[in-house]
Amino acid sequence: MESRLEDGKLSINRKNLNELRHAHKKTKEKWLADRIKAVFLVGYGWSVGDVAEVLMMDEKTVRSHFQTWESGGVDALKQRLYRGRVARLTSVQKERLSTLLDENLCLNVGEILQYLRKMYGVFLSRSHMCRLLRGLGFVYKKPKHVPAYRQLWENAGENEVFTSAMAAIRDTTASWHTAAYGGALNAN
Repeated sequence: MESRLEDGKLSINRKNLNELRHAHKKTKEKWLADRIKAVFLVGYGWSVGDVAEVLMMDEKTVRSHFQTWESGGVDALKQRLYRGRVARLTSVQKERLSTLLDENLCLNVGEILQYLRKMYGVFLSRSHMCRLLRGLGFVYKKPKHVPAYRQLWENAGENEVFTSAMAAIRDTTASWHTAAYGGALNAN
């Protein structure tokens, strides 16, 4: 891409400015629109400091976006090169956790965190664990307590009603679960 230095400011020819304007109108992602705006404004004659202040970016970020555009145009600006960190749990460990939770009832995230610490030596925050569980397809729900005592009383003896009522109360505890009732998690 063509740019030139005039009076201490970078500028871009009209063709390239129009290309940037068109790309900005087409994009739906805010992060890409901000990159394009940064390049456009610098190319339009604004100082890097002014662009950084208006777009609330660091000056190094504005320069980096401009250099990226110079080396590869708008297509280069579209690339996100951020890779993130390595996951703390492997895909095999996540699969084992998912299977374990399908087979066992877990009443709170603390139990799952404790299990991961004992089994894999992995320490996660509660919020990270909640995001991981949602990502694995689990939902945290507090079941509604709807007693069916009248039907039980009419169809069963007194001892059976008491046992069924206690089971209904026990099963209304909030938990991370997607399958039928199991047992507690064991880190054996």
